[in-house]
Amino acid sequence: MARKWVIPDVDCGLVETIGKELEIPSPVARVLINRGVRDPEEGRSFLLPSLRGLHPPEAMADMDKAVARILEAMEKKEPLFLYGDYDADGLTSVALIKSFFSSIGVEATPVIPNREVDGYGFHSKLLPDPKGGRGLVITADCGISDCEEIRRATSRGLDVIVTDHHEPGEVLPQACAVLNPKRKDNSYPFRELAGVGVAFLLVWALAKRLKERGFWPKGKEPSLKRFLDLVALGTVADQAPLIKENRILVKHGLSEMDKIQRPGIMALMEVAATRSISVGSITFQLAPRINAPGRLDSAMTALELLLSQDLQEARELASILDGMNRRRQEIEEEVLREAELMASEHAMAGKGALVLARRGWHPGVLGIVASRLVERFEVPVVLISLEEKIGKGSARAPDGYDMMDGLRHCSQFLERFGGHRSAAGLKIQPDALEEFREALSRHAKEVLGPRRGHGI
Repeated sequence: MARKWVIPDVDCGLVETIGKELEIPSPVARVLINRGVRDPEEGRSFLLPSLRGLHPPEAMADMDKAVARILEAMEKKEPLFLYGDYDADGLTSVALIKSFFSSIGVEATPVIPNREVDGYGFHSKLLPDPKGGRGLVITADCGISDCEEIRRATSRGLDVIVTDHHEPGEVLPQACAVLNPKRKDNSYPFRELAGVGVAFLLVWALAKRLKERGFWPKGKEPSLKRFLDLVALGTVADQAPLIKENRILVKHGLSEMDKIQRPGIMALMEVAATRSISVGSITFQLAPRINAPGRLDSAMTALELLLSQDLQEARELASILDGMNRRRQEIEEEVLREAELMASEHAMAGKGALVLARRGWHPGVLGIVASRLVERFEVPVVLISLEEKIGKGSARAPDGYDMMDGLRHCSQFLERFGGHRSAAGLKIQPDALEEFREALSRHAKEVLGPRRGHGI
């Protein structure tokens, strides 16, 4: 489909003001304004991101509760579990929190669900009963929509701290703390953190409290900058907008990655034949390899790579990830060919959204294929892998459409859903598929208008 470039109108006075104050050409000032910059100070922060521009972690709702509960668990030597999602954002979040705990002598056991066996989200059955009758679970990049599973964990003596960045529902989980920048009652000023950004704030707040308590000798407190490589990796891999706090974290995280201190990242760069670190090399070379194990099998291999302290071990793990990524590409192309044929048939009927389902599709590649179909057809796309009793799907949205709003509109046909404005996951009963398809198509047409979904 031919694309039409639209150049937004901008306030010429603002262009002049920003250009003059920052001593930059007018075209650059226009680009900044189109990136959301509204005054010279914002422009300066955009061009020269400083760690001093980060908001204090204590501004996040429930942060004081989360830190207090972790300190209690440390003092009582309760078993501690880190439950993370199987994608790069979740894995870097777990790696960050575990690395910090290891640096202060606290043992934490990672738990990562299997996409095919367990599916997305928090599953209490994957956690052992705590020795001594009480333990603590910290989620990473998941948990915000898993109210019932968190209630089950709590009933077994496992307190839960949720760290997540997905859209909350009307009711928050009954956890001892829920850290999410998208909470309606949150005073934290930036909503668009990735899951690993939320994890970093938790570690930062905990380190500040430990410092106040004299945990380290004066002047011997560790620098948290060494964890910013993981923050940059997860933030870029999750395609979080590179503005404001994310821009600061990624800019300084890339600087840490340039030092190539982490064996896992060094090995990944070698296997991907990447000589320099950038947003592009993370997006197209490193992140796909980190995501591959979680898409096809167990994501623990990728987590082991991120945590590895031995370069030779890291090289062996990176080689495994590289092979899995090649297999992922083969499966993806096969699913794409089949989905494109189905999409063309549905497009002829003028559907406002494409909801395609087939038995045997690998759930691990559906999100990638859906994104490619969105680029081609410019309508919301949902791909569903059908099993005997349930369908597991991934949804992606074009600019101008809120995928979560669309799924909420059709929630009566869904067993479960969750995600972001542009990407989501869902479960659906096979016999509800046709009604869901029609409802989502109608909603997409109402939102996007006749310019989308016709003549595709």
